[in-house]
Amino acid sequence: MKVDRSLSHQRVIALLKHLLVLYGVPWSVRNDNAPELMVQSLLTFFKGHEITPSRITTGKLSHNGSKENFNGTFRGECSDAKCFHSLTQVQIVIEDWRRQYTRSAS
Repeated sequence: MKVDRSLSHQRVIALLKHLLVLYGVPWSVRNDNAPELMVQSLLTFFKGHEITPSRITTGKLSHNGSKENFNGTFRGECSDAKCFHSLTQVQIVIEDWRRQYTRSAS
C-alpha cells in the first residue's frame, strides 16, 4: 500500500512498474470508475503492457466484492479508527496493519 497526501499518475505508473516486476503482468486491472485511474497516461501504460482496464458497472459495488470487502475492513480496523498527527505516523500504522492483515488472510 502506498500512502501519501496525493499520488500523481506518474507515481501510480512507477508503482505499477514495480508491481509488474514483482508479480508479473495481469490480464486486466479492475477499478470502480475512479477518474484518477483512467487518465490517458495510465490508459497508455496499460495498452503498452497489454493490460485491459476493466470497470465495474456504476453503482454495482458487488461486482468488485473482494475489493469492497478489503476497503471496508481497512476503514473499520485502521483508517476510521485512528486519529493521525503526521504522514509518517499514517505510513507506519498502515504498514503495520497491512502486515497483520496479510498474515491473517493467508
